[in-house]
Amino acid sequence: MANDRIGTDVLERVLSSALARYPDAPVAALGPDGWFVDPPASFPTGTRTVLVGETALDLVVVEDRAAVVSAWARARATGASQVMVHTLAEPDETTLLQFTDARERHGVFILIMVVGGVVSAELGGVHAGPLKPRYCQMRRSELAFVLEADEASERMFGWPADSMVGRRSIELVHPEDHERAIDNWLEMLGGAGRAARWRGRYLNADGSWTWVEITNHNRLQDPEFGDVLTEMVNIDDEMLMHEALRAREELIRGLTAALPVGVLQVDRERTVVFTNPRLHEILGAAAIITFDHVRALVSEADAGQLTAGFAAVLDIGAERDLEVRLRPVKGEHSRVCQLNLRPLRAATGEVTGAIACVTDVTDSVLLREELQLLATYDDLTGVHNRASTLRQLAHLLGADIDVGIVYIDLDEFKPVNDHYGHRAGDEMLKAVARRLRSCVRRSDVVGRIGGDEFVVLHPGVVDLDELGVLADRLRGALEADVVVTDQAVVAMRASLGVKLARGHDDADHVLAQADAAMYAAKRARRDAVV
Repeated sequence: MANDRIGTDVLERVLSSALARYPDAPVAALGPDGWFVDPPASFPTGTRTVLVGETALDLVVVEDRAAVVSAWARARATGASQVMVHTLAEPDETTLLQFTDARERHGVFILIMVVGGVVSAELGGVHAGPLKPRYCQMRRSELAFVLEADEASERMFGWPADSMVGRRSIELVHPEDHERAIDNWLEMLGGAGRAARWRGRYLNADGSWTWVEITNHNRLQDPEFGDVLTEMVNIDDEMLMHEALRAREELIRGLTAALPVGVLQVDRERTVVFTNPRLHEILGAAAIITFDHVRALVSEADAGQLTAGFAAVLDIGAERDLEVRLRPVKGEHSRVCQLNLRPLRAATGEVTGAIACVTDVTDSVLLREELQLLATYDDLTGVHNRASTLRQLAHLLGADIDVGIVYIDLDEFKPVNDHYGHRAGDEMLKAVARRLRSCVRRSDVVGRIGGDEFVVLHPGVVDLDELGVLADRLRGALEADVVVTDQAVVAMRASLGVKLARGHDDADHVLAQADAAMYAAKRARRDAVV
């Protein structure tokens, strides 16, 4: 097993043995990119703690991160690895991390973390042999031919030292890195004693590539050397982390680009870190760089709640769901957006930024408003309908507010319908609504109870005398003639009943009393107030 990948049957025994040896050890499932994922149903965690974070790097102290990356690389290459580290939770204790490739059965890698654990016998011989050096030197000529390679370079890249001598360096550099390598070499040649550094991939004897950081020192004018000294440092571990992060970012960008909602990410300073194409479509803005750019797109009435919402998320880590209107574009109706704001946190729990999912809900808001209008207002006259009038009355009385009720019924309305038609009757009802609204305060409620019956609610009334004054004013407004057709004018008259309802009275009961008063007015004489 020293050089080849571990067989699947051996990996299963390694994993089973570790789980049995450490029945309480925390575990985590990892994807091929090294990021934590939810454990699959095929891998029961039981009562074990499932590790939380993004990668295993979140678990260990900074000094041990490189060792973790190396262990992960070994697990990817051979199927399993172990490494001793110090964790953030137990920095004074030695902790064993074991990575096992369980993709054959579970579709993921499994990480087991054991405080005070020891390297198991199952993996004792997997990585036998001396470790490769991480630093080497070469001497080169002005034309970049290798003059000499030390022993460490032979072990780093697998080439016999004498086979590298006489070769041009560019032959060992990855084709995609050629331009950068040549630019660096020319920069170094620009002055005696000058040094230039770059990063790229170097060819191994087995055909694979090693990431190295190369520093070239110009010693051509130095009579003692007359060469270019090249120092190489292996940075495979670091580049593996970068590659994993890049792959993760690409995955996230691909997912967000396909989402039907806009995505906006800001940092603690409210600078925009990320947006997806859908966000720009929804907001109608090509460039969104700061929170102020977003705020400028929102209507003045809703800008305050947007600012307060982001402040709550960034300052105290709260979650906020908002509905805001955008500033209307010339020739278009104002659009409405729903924002779901959530905090982003570091491994320590500190809020590092916020993310917002933005949805265009204009159509649903318009439908909601239309349904609300239908549920509130009479479609013929535009005043409150019966259900809305009763709700308003119950609300006022429930708030311990005295309410004056004026119940109105038109006199001789049926003959108008019979003689001139229902269209003429409708015109008369519209005229009644207009005249009633013209006589009341903004805080009063005018409602149509049904047919030719109307109600005016007058909150905050002092006594029956005040209510009587209002009723007389309404009766007077309804006495004028009404044009119901092109050739017909009819006289309008009404009977009115009034009731002074006290706070916490029953709404249905007091409305029935006002109705009874109106019928008493009809019996007494038409065009009267009782």
